[in-house]
Amino acid sequence: MAALVGALAGSLAPDLRPILELAGRWHDLGKAHAAFQGSIRGAGRPDRTDLAKAPGGAWPRKSLYRYQDNSERRPGFRHELASALALFAVLARHRPRHPALLGPWVELLAALGHEIPEPATDGEPTGVECEILALDAPSFDLVAYLVASHHGKVRVGLHAAPADQDYVDGDGRGLPIRGVREGDTLPAVTLDSGATPLPLLALDLSPATLGVSPRTGASWTERVLSLLERHGPFALAYIEALLRAADIRASRLKTPDPLLPGAGTP
Repeated sequence: MAALVGALAGSLAPDLRPILELAGRWHDLGKAHAAFQGSIRGAGRPDRTDLAKAPGGAWPRKSLYRYQDNSERRPGFRHELASALALFAVLARHRPRHPALLGPWVELLAALGHEIPEPATDGEPTGVECEILALDAPSFDLVAYLVASHHGKVRVGLHAAPADQDYVDGDGRGLPIRGVREGDTLPAVTLDSGATPLPLLALDLSPATLGVSPRTGASWTERVLSLLERHGPFALAYIEALLRAADIRASRLKTPDPLLPGAGTP
């Protein structure tokens, strides 16, 4: 992503570079979800919860989006939605009154009898979380949109897919949206080599609801419509295409992963 932005330095707004690079680092975090990790099977599978890629033979069709212990299956799962919802989880954990979360609605929510949650007290934000917390509201919405849209499946609306409709709710948490259920979690993983691992993040589907949520503020659709008004459809599509192009280029690289055993050669 940095290479693409560098090549376009003369024709791209300077403030877009950190937004695109942050979205690039964050966009696949949702692959840590148990539904994605459980899809990767076979002998020699590393015992990890952060595998993003695997050889073709490691994806048996009968196990696609099935938890490793076979307790759950989410056939409509989209990892990019989980990644985007994890951004909201960072704000909710460390700064619920952030301008991109409940900040503009504190007085309204209080008047309606809603209690504004307090920040978590069990640890300081990691480096990448600090970058998220430093964003203003429009920039946060753009990062979240780019993360969610990079496969073209999740854009203006967060809607359940046909596969979600067949899910049997056995615990009262409701049906999934694109394979993500209320209260799902992403385990603690490391995004940057040598950096402090992200904490476990709980996913909240409130952005999919209409109106102002007492947990996540403005709805997803309202956020995206604001981005369309701010950037216009062609500029927004162009920015989205840049992240998609960077994702494809990175996926083609054959780079040894120092965190995996026996990964000394590509």
